[in-house]
Amino acid sequence: MPSTSKALYVIAAAAVLAGCGGSSSSDQPAAPTAPTTPTVPSVRNTPGTTTQALTVGGVGRSFMRYVGSPVGSNTAVPVVFMLHGTSQEGLDFYTDSKWREKADEVGLIVVFANALSYCYSEDENGDGDFVDPGERRVSTKWTHGPLGDPAQMPFCTAAEIATLSAQQRALIDHPFQDDVLYLDAVIAFLKTNNVIDEKRIYAAGFSNGASFASRLAVERSQTFAAIAAHAGPLQVPPVPGRTLSFMATLGAKDDKIAVTTGLAQLPVSPSLLTDVPAIKSKGITPMLTQLRLADANTYDVATVSGKRVATFAFRTSLAGASNEYTFSIIEDNFHQYPNGVNHPVVMANLLWPFFETKRLP
Repeated sequence: MPSTSKALYVIAAAAVLAGCGGSSSSDQPAAPTAPTTPTVPSVRNTPGTTTQALTVGGVGRSFMRYVGSPVGSNTAVPVVFMLHGTSQEGLDFYTDSKWREKADEVGLIVVFANALSYCYSEDENGDGDFVDPGERRVSTKWTHGPLGDPAQMPFCTAAEIATLSAQQRALIDHPFQDDVLYLDAVIAFLKTNNVIDEKRIYAAGFSNGASFASRLAVERSQTFAAIAAHAGPLQVPPVPGRTLSFMATLGAKDDKIAVTTGLAQLPVSPSLLTDVPAIKSKGITPMLTQLRLADANTYDVATVSGKRVATFAFRTSLAGASNEYTFSIIEDNFHQYPNGVNHPVVMANLLWPFFETKRLP
């Protein structure tokens, strides 16, 4: 054997012997394997409260997310969006709406969303101008439709903004943002970071938040399984889409109704819609058009926590669907979201039985 080949042979043999530990025995124990670490899913539900920041359209936004205590880490659960009123924020309804308690009771994720602040004018007394005291303001406002419309709710001029405090100017230092896109972003975040039932997403709003929730019925009927609005009507033109179900409520003593009805109190009676035609024309007819429901209702009155709640239910579909629109008047309720403290009725208790039976197809 040539010397070069012999050297290679010796090296190869040595390598084989080293790899076998110097033995040819086949009953040697296998080398121990490292213990495996269980894989923990990154998408999960953790009960409790988190405040989440995100950027939408180049503007920083935030929301509070509450996961009810009985919610399982990997169980797909319904989501309720709670939309506050003008000058409020998500924290107000996190604290007082009783939706956290409902989440703990039935197992929900509740999102307490935050609107942005704007400088704008609003004809509060209905006299056709924006010059009365208090009609120009800097406050949170959802983009419910009229915001920014020069004829309905104009933004402040540069001269008016110059008179604001530095703090107020900082609050409004952002371009106009479409809040529908903000909610789209929040839902996308939840789909990525929580385990949710995407066929059971709901929205409940109060006042300006109620009008914004009504806009969602027009523009996001394929996203929300059902929607509820307290003390705020639809303020964008109807564009009939999916025939979702909708629950509207209004306090019989809501002071905002005086602007359109001239009444300090609405009657809790079956003749309400004929006695006060403005309620029908502004609060009901546009939504019937949106939901493709006939103008035919059944009337019922129930006592809830000692207060009468009169309900007009519209369930005759013009599209062969099984959706419904209910409009209820709550006795002795002013312009406030009933929570059992400011009024005996707890709105979350009224709404959840309506929501829980509704889901996307």
